[in-house]
Amino acid sequence: MPALMRSSLLFLALSPAAFGGMASACDSAPETRVARAVEFISIWESRQTDLLDTITTSGAVYRDTPNLHDYVGADIASYFNHVHGWSDDTRITIQAASATPCGAIVEWTVSGIQARAIGDRMPWASNRPWQFEGVTVFSFEDDRISRAVDYYDVATFMAQIGFAFHPPVPDPSPEGGPD
Repeated sequence: MPALMRSSLLFLALSPAAFGGMASACDSAPETRVARAVEFISIWESRQTDLLDTITTSGAVYRDTPNLHDYVGADIASYFNHVHGWSDDTRITIQAASATPCGAIVEWTVSGIQARAIGDRMPWASNRPWQFEGVTVFSFEDDRISRAVDYYDVATFMAQIGFAFHPPVPDPSPEGGPD
């Protein structure tokens, strides 16, 4: 990758706009942002979702990127409860947590046992252990989490619990192949 492109990507990744908002998030102390982000992950693991109101804004958004779904406000707790609903022995280990110019990032490893059906997506219990790594990027407003976005490899998780992927068989190319 050309040096100019690398430096442009680094600038974009570290710019305040990339982490949600300019003024209010940048006014909060980095250690406060990291503490709130770590607490968010701890609430997810412990299922003490009543504590979310103490660290999130009323319209906070939790983005489950692999599933392309936003949970807003009280629905964030429903997502955490959903995971605990099909997984036993759910553990989240924080690997690293750091402040960004106007937010925070937490790297984590999550594990459990898929003990019950996962809704219509996987209507059976594999009783298999699963584990994967991910990262959550946090944005803030007035020392409270306003947005949390997860990034992880859902294919690894699905394979661990026994979901089989069957890619479509391509149609034969026309005689002579592509130009």
